[in-house]
Amino acid sequence: MKTKSFILVAVAVFAALLGGFMYVALSGGGDERRAGALAAQSYATGNYLLEIGGKNVGALKSVSGCGVTAELVGAVGSSKIQTKQAANVRYGPCEITFGHSMDSPFFAWINDTLKGNAGPKNVAIVAVDANQKATTRLELTGAVIRSFALPKLEAGSKDPVEFTVTIDPQTIQKSAGGGAAVPSISPKAKSLLASNYRLDAPGLTNDLKKVPSVESWSFEVSQPAGTQGVARQLGGNLVLGNLSLAVSEPGSEFDAWLDSLTKGNPSEKNVTLELLDPTLKDALMSVSFSGVGLLSGQLLPAADTGSKAVGSREFTMYVQGASINFNASPAA
Repeated sequence: MKTKSFILVAVAVFAALLGGFMYVALSGGGDERRAGALAAQSYATGNYLLEIGGKNVGALKSVSGCGVTAELVGAVGSSKIQTKQAANVRYGPCEITFGHSMDSPFFAWINDTLKGNAGPKNVAIVAVDANQKATTRLELTGAVIRSFALPKLEAGSKDPVEFTVTIDPQTIQKSAGGGAAVPSISPKAKSLLASNYRLDAPGLTNDLKKVPSVESWSFEVSQPAGTQGVARQLGGNLVLGNLSLAVSEPGSEFDAWLDSLTKGNPSEKNVTLELLDPTLKDALMSVSFSGVGLLSGQLLPAADTGSKAVGSREFTMYVQGASINFNASPAA
């Protein structure tokens, strides 16, 4: 029994020493990985609001990112022992998702970014409790919008439309909310569903009435290479994503458009995408795409179910210009 006990103790000690050795071995090379994981985490608990210029512009569905990272720098001194130090602090972007109930200043900021004339703003992400009282504040100074994404639209879907925006700040400061009540904004009377949409374009009117799905569309503003601080927030190239959709047979109008491409006579069109209220009459949001040209198109309809609608054909188009109109008027 004594021998068995001694063996068990020895195994436990060896496991503890091995665990300590693994920590020492991994901690030196894992600092950046841990910092990156911290910066990319999603904050699933709590309710969050967005403020622009001190005014609440609406509730957020989710918040992720908003991290702080630093470069690990080191040097080997005369003692041949490496010293480590954190330097060059950077603030990571915040990714937020939200619905149609946001107020007009936020939607105007998105559209101004798309037009290329939006400057940095001071905004705040505020965590609130069930009584709409602030518990935590993240102050984002010199913030710009880096990207906007419209979700996939699909006939028959019951999912609400949720947009995604990435906000890139110059600095982030965290503070206690102080329990102050945050004024709410008026709720919207109507909501957006991913199945309630309408497309139109000259020469494609009939085919665009038979679109079972529209893939997610987005735009991005690139960060100028090698820039930091204030310069990081200015400039950058606007990149518009491709517009991809499925068209049910027969698709004769798209066939004619595709035929002109194959014959060396490509043409461009203006396409309008509208997101409709539950009655399918009023457009609560619209995206106007200009300079739209075909990049690819299927000649035969899809036969599988999967992510494609049976009997549909997929087409992808480039986009040279876009503008977004949000009907953000609060309900009476």
